[in-house]
Amino acid sequence: RIGDAVTVVGNVIFRFPHARMARVMALPADARAEFLQLMQRYVSSLEAEGLTGVTVETATSFLVDAFAEALELKPVADQPTGHEKDAIDSWERRFAERGWVRGPDPRASAARTVKVKAGVWLVLADDGSIAVTATVIDGRVERVRVDAAGGTDLAEELATALLHASFTRAGLNQRLAGHGAAGRRLAEVLIPTTTLN
Repeated sequence: RIGDAVTVVGNVIFRFPHARMARVMALPADARAEFLQLMQRYVSSLEAEGLTGVTVETATSFLVDAFAEALELKPVADQPTGHEKDAIDSWERRFAERGWVRGPDPRASAARTVKVKAGVWLVLADDGSIAVTATVIDGRVERVRVDAAGGTDLAEELATALLHASFTRAGLNQRLAGHGAAGRRLAEVLIPTTTLN
């Protein structure tokens, strides 16, 4: 919102280079492979759907009509006001800042999340003794891999406990509570990542 104006954003992806996007992410190789699979599964494009003849002009026209119908408003061509231009310039400066472009340092925390699309996340956690790569879809752990200093049996036990768990503080605590110190530590590492949005 800028004053009385509301910017409505929608994406029309004409083509999407999944492999290139996966390569630029600062991820371990196995997590990068999982991220690529998730993007290929959940991020499509007009080209991938066989709609190569759609032009920017056609897509724009359809978007304007769809937003007008959804908002029950009549679209009118206009230009941003001076106040709106100043606000846009301020946001563009912020989005060009080095810290914004680089994002958070993945080494700054034992856990991090990578958003694929709304409701689809890759969650990575590694505290030095337990490492987890989990795919969270619509708030549930769909796939998970655990490596634990306690060995393969412990890793499999923790992975089984996490599979299909609700990815919330309560859900993780409930699933991992009966798995001793390793379960408690894993819950501690994962819980800060549960506020996915």
